[in-house]
Amino acid sequence: MRRKIVRGAVSLLFFFFSLVLVFIACEGLSSLILLIHGFTSDFNSGPISRTHVKYDKELGWINKPNLNIPDMYGPGISFQTNSLSHRGKRELKAAVPDSKIRIVCIGDSFTLGTGVDDDHTYPQLLMQIDNRFETVNLGEAGYGIGQAYLRYLREYTKLDHDVLVFAFIHDNIRRMRLNRFGGYGKPLLTIDNKRIMVKNVPVPRKG
Repeated sequence: MRRKIVRGAVSLLFFFFSLVLVFIACEGLSSLILLIHGFTSDFNSGPISRTHVKYDKELGWINKPNLNIPDMYGPGISFQTNSLSHRGKRELKAAVPDSKIRIVCIGDSFTLGTGVDDDHTYPQLLMQIDNRFETVNLGEAGYGIGQAYLRYLREYTKLDHDVLVFAFIHDNIRRMRLNRFGGYGKPLLTIDNKRIMVKNVPVPRKG
């Protein structure tokens, strides 16, 4: 009788142990699936897509230059960049044209115009308000405030301009604390002795 009780207890423990192992295996597999899905979503269908960006050692990622994707966001919803990686069709000279007011717009995907065609980004629509306006779209999907600032520092000497418009959302502040976003590595800005310091550069190719 005692042997039967012991065997029953051992069998019960073995059953529960096997159940725990199965649970752990399922949990691990599902986590792996979610991880893979997260990376492929970020890279291919999220706000930061491999389709229109490339690695940049100072910024993490940046729009590819000279792109022309007619159906980027759906039938007829185009995405173009010029030779300087700015969103839009126009090539710009360094000097502001006579009688024009050049406006440089920086920010994240809202400035870039994720989901809309080249003619319906807000920088492009600004030019419809006044024909004297000439806008430059320096928006980049997924950028935090630090990256937008660094992108402007890189570009402002190349293009004369009269006005700077910086559009940001609350999450851009949160992104400043991250060393990766959307599967990409990114720079970190800190304050040291009242000076802005840039860390995590060159940015790792893998986030």
